[in-house]
Amino acid sequence: MNKLIQSSWDFIGFPLRAFIVPEETQNKLRLTTLKEERFNAVLPFIKGKLLDVGCGKNELVLKYRQSGNEGIGLDVINYEKVDVVVKDTKTLPFEDEEFDTITLIAAFNHISKSYRKETLKEIERVLDKDGILIVTMKIRLSVGCAIK
Repeated sequence: MNKLIQSSWDFIGFPLRAFIVPEETQNKLRLTTLKEERFNAVLPFIKGKLLDVGCGKNELVLKYRQSGNEGIGLDVINYEKVDVVVKDTKTLPFEDEEFDTITLIAAFNHISKSYRKETLKEIERVLDKDGILIVTMKIRLSVGCAIK
């Protein structure tokens, strides 16, 4: 489908994509899923060795690896294609400054509020001093979320 037509179709279908229709149905309707949209927005900014925290089925890392790049997907749930499974994100099993880019794609809100600060400190520890941290969030119907 032409890029302009696809963008228009996705715009018109946004309420369906965001709130109503499951991802499998969105694919059948030829809508770009929100996950695909996030990945397309994030991939151009990723450089060097990638760590995707809260990777789910590890789709971002797998897509990044298709271009010959190095990446690791980490999650607390042992999904089928996860590279590293941890009990929590307070302690990451990596060396200091090991990663050039760290992503949290629609995952930060899944990290327990009681240790978000510890998680961010760990991310800072394993992220190269000139590294990039990329965070996206899911759309929420409720308003008001702040980190102290």
